[in-house]
Amino acid sequence: MSLNTWRKEFYKIGANRVENLKDALKHSIRKWTGLLPENMSKHNITRGKDKIWHTPYINDNNLSMDIDSISCALCNLCPDCQDCPIYIVTNKTCDETDSPYMKYLHGSDARAMLALLKKVQKEWKKD
Repeated sequence: MSLNTWRKEFYKIGANRVENLKDALKHSIRKWTGLLPENMSKHNITRGKDKIWHTPYINDNNLSMDIDSISCALCNLCPDCQDCPIYIVTNKTCDETDSPYMKYLHGSDARAMLALLKKVQKEWKKD
């Protein structure tokens, strides 16, 4: 298993190719499901602060991936955070100190971010 097999299962298309917010939420949930420890372990993936890579690490863009706004379909569709369903539902951005994303960056696993995305998917009311 490898980052390539992880991508095939959890990140089939790039975040910049998602066309609407409903699909962006699905894309994000799938990506964060892949970031759960058991799924990373299954694919032999290690994580750093904001990056995942195939173990052992080789400095090659095909073998590592940043976990940031570039790989986030929601961020790609909503460069202004106030347009993002996460902000609309919670009135908070992912950059706030106590957000699930910031907690992930500082060592927590993906569960809180995944729970947030599922909550947003359930509660977000499209206009």
